[in-house]
Amino acid sequence: MRKLILIAALLSFSALADPCKRVETTAKAIMEARQAEVEAHVVVSLYKENATETELKMYIIMIHDAYNSALYNKKKDKKRAVKEYSNRYYMMCWKQWV
Repeated sequence: MRKLILIAALLSFSALADPCKRVETTAKAIMEARQAEVEAHVVVSLYKENATETELKMYIIMIHDAYNSALYNKKKDKKRAVKEYSNRYYMMCWKQWV
């Protein structure tokens, strides 16, 4: 079910030149918040404000996934976690297009 929601949300961004760039940017921001120890309910509230129902479902999945990921102490490890997380969502999005 989650995968179907994510696919639907990802496809809703098809009007962009790079339809997966928004997904990557969102994933990056979410993981940066996670690594900065921003509480999950704060992140959810921020994304809840202007999201459509479909977007919110995708954001919740991404937030849940990020907050189940490791929290790092070293700056280089935090940067790596953000990069890997945003790349994973970017590639997951593109996988739906091929």
